[in-house]
Amino acid sequence: MRRWAASGKIRRNSHWIALSSLRVNQSCDCYYHIVVESWDFDQAIIIEARVTDRVLVEAPPGTGKTAVACARVAYLLDSNVEPSLIHLLSFTRTAVGEIKDRIKRLSKEKSRAVSVNLSTLDSETWHILRGFQDVEDAALMADYEANIESLVKLLREREPEIVSYVQRLKHLIIDEAQDLTGARAALCMELLKVIRPECGCTILADPAQAIYGFTGDDKPEDAPPEKSFLQLLAEAKELKIEELQLKKLYRSASPSLEKLFLGATRKLALEYKDGGYAELGAAIRALADGHETETDLAKIQLDDETLLLFRRRIEVWIASSFLSSAGREHRMRMSGTPPVLHPWIGITLGPFTDETIERSQFADLWASHIDILGKFSGLSEESAWGLLERLGRRKQGPVLIAKVRAGLSRMRPPLDACLSEIGTSGPIVSTIHASKGREATNVLLMLPKFKGPDDAGAAAEETRVIYVGATRPKRALRVGEGLAARGDTLPSGREYRTTGGKMQLAFGFADDLDAVACVRRSLHSEPERARELQTLLSKNLFTSTKASAYLQQGDRSFTFRVEAVFDRKALDIGILNQVVNKDLMSAAKIIRRIGPLGIDHLTLFGARTIALSDEEIGDSGIHEPYSTSGFFLAPVIKGFSTVRFKTWRRNDD
Repeated sequence: MRRWAASGKIRRNSHWIALSSLRVNQSCDCYYHIVVESWDFDQAIIIEARVTDRVLVEAPPGTGKTAVACARVAYLLDSNVEPSLIHLLSFTRTAVGEIKDRIKRLSKEKSRAVSVNLSTLDSETWHILRGFQDVEDAALMADYEANIESLVKLLREREPEIVSYVQRLKHLIIDEAQDLTGARAALCMELLKVIRPECGCTILADPAQAIYGFTGDDKPEDAPPEKSFLQLLAEAKELKIEELQLKKLYRSASPSLEKLFLGATRKLALEYKDGGYAELGAAIRALADGHETETDLAKIQLDDETLLLFRRRIEVWIASSFLSSAGREHRMRMSGTPPVLHPWIGITLGPFTDETIERSQFADLWASHIDILGKFSGLSEESAWGLLERLGRRKQGPVLIAKVRAGLSRMRPPLDACLSEIGTSGPIVSTIHASKGREATNVLLMLPKFKGPDDAGAAAEETRVIYVGATRPKRALRVGEGLAARGDTLPSGREYRTTGGKMQLAFGFADDLDAVACVRRSLHSEPERARELQTLLSKNLFTSTKASAYLQQGDRSFTFRVEAVFDRKALDIGILNQVVNKDLMSAAKIIRRIGPLGIDHLTLFGARTIALSDEEIGDSGIHEPYSTSGFFLAPVIKGFSTVRFKTWRRNDD
């Protein structure tokens, strides 16, 4: 094996290049053990740059951006940079979780790797404001956008304590920088202005994948464009940030995908021109490995390794409903759905009422449910116990259940305790936005039927959105036609459409179902019924079940109960929250109806674990053993469902 420091040079394309020309930190030889074949020339420059260097890296999809970011952190750690003085900020919790795992694997000093500050901008803002400002936690949780704006203001005013905290940093890494706009872009710019001159930074971005300026999932269509972080960075010449680029594709060995990722299609996404949207669509069709002509989604060949991508949220709702109606198991990935705390936790710990748990006790619990737990891919007793240890371990002795519960009952539980989608098996149905930064073995991209927006800025972003969708596969890309269904959204953001005087609404958002109702006495007065429901939820984790919502006769509280049918037997599984009632009344006004009577064609789409907070433990309204253990399974429902409304009756005098 050739070593970097063997002669102070590296062989590249039959030429010897001096290491000094790469600006590698030659005072530290701890990373010169890297084998030349492990990293290409462009990657190595970034990974082994000096701690104080400031670089902006253009990283096309599939070129190893995340691997390079993680190796950069590992190199900084192995260069004896204090881990708490390395901050890595990313756009999503998913990206942060993936980076955290990779850094642990790459770094030689794994005990130090866990102390690196890895977080989203929202989370970092929350921690700074909570640590240096007299703000209640509830207020900080209420509006992340307002939090970021507050922190930007404090940085611009050079608030002493916050400035001192930021100026401790030795290296700042900003990942997915192309997605930063508005207040988040302003925050990153202020951080770069406040850090000390000797603090280095590594900024990773791909302008061709910038899709949150005009048409993000939650962006109003008539909102004016905002300057992105990359635009602001280009204007800030005084920051003296050097631009580098990754050029080699590693995600796929397919020649056609390489052309799609790095060829003319990328140029169309980067340099928009009139007609570019249609031109990119044609180029993607020409380079695709196959074309799907089947219009019936239920008949399309889809396996567990396939990612089915749509541009619009309403298409995902409709496609998922079609698949469920046809009995096709699948998973769904879209913003707004509830975090799915892994069911194994509720299955094993739900009946367990001790205050502590030993390894042998957990092994017995696991063995008693192995018929269900063994069906989960990638799940093992050892990894499950490792999570409990990390969350609940004292310096010595057994795991404290209360500590585990506290870690899992947070609004944003640890990612390694959650499933990444709702549903447990089958292909993943997703919007392009929700799958950004993800990859799949095979992708079926359902290209939109519309010609693109008239506004040039929005059209440019739509072009980049389609490029992002086309660059998710590792092995093969197929293309098909998106759904032509038209729809709209209620003020709450819930999608709907009207057809033939009927109203279909999307159900499955995080707050739609009362998560605790399934074990409350108000739903089932007898504890046996609550325990029966827990058993049915665990046994039906891998099979979708038909469900519906109804108003109980004589119930004047306007409370919708959800029932599912198990082996031809109907059983109440939950209660819809008032946020749903409010949307149902808004929907009734749209189609001139009096009020809702029921909701048809819902689907019980698996289950998730609920961990009770300390305040909820011992609640007399919750059945035992769940009020003591603090763990149980709650149903996950979804559907693009027809709502039955009362109609106006005309009086015949």
